[in-house]
Amino acid sequence: MLKKGSFVLIAIGLLLIGVCFGKAWLFHQKVHHVVQETKQQFALKNSEKHPVSNQKQMIKARESIPVYQKGDVIGILDIPEADIEFPIYQGISDKELSAGAGHYVNTDLPGGNDQIVIPAHNTTEFARIGKLKEGDLVQIKTEYGDFQYQVNAVKIVEEEKVNIIHGTAPNEVLVLFTCYPFTALWHSDQRYVVFAEKVNQVFYQVHL
Repeated sequence: MLKKGSFVLIAIGLLLIGVCFGKAWLFHQKVHHVVQETKQQFALKNSEKHPVSNQKQMIKARESIPVYQKGDVIGILDIPEADIEFPIYQGISDKELSAGAGHYVNTDLPGGNDQIVIPAHNTTEFARIGKLKEGDLVQIKTEYGDFQYQVNAVKIVEEEKVNIIHGTAPNEVLVLFTCYPFTALWHSDQRYVVFAEKVNQVFYQVHL
């Protein structure tokens, strides 16, 4: 027979599992709601716009990329291969990362022709980036355009050796990363990093 102490430990374990599943469910619901709401907002803003069709319009559209404040939703990260669809927030504080993916403010925005760095917690669906392989596509949808990137490298690096933020202009490189191993619940000494280069973009016309 199990001793009383064993029953207590089992009960605590089940309670912790329940709490974790509950948090995961609430996170998923929140993310889904924000993604759907953002899609509707983008659709309304772009309903009367047309894709940029020449170099002059392209330059104008790039110069008109909005300035976002900390906590703003800047776009939607869509990775069909990993079944990930996250809102991307400006900033990487706990507030942003508890609601989706974040964006390092000292890196560029989609369409800016430089490096874009987007992290998220490994305790969310973002851990599915582990499914990505070279050649897979990653999309970012924004209010001013849609951008597509192709994975060209995946690395596991030590936390103290993480040095992934640097300029890549004129090449636009998307960097996704999270803590590793994916099962780590607390502090982790490694990071799982995915690199992807822009392969396609569609800017919407801006009328100034």
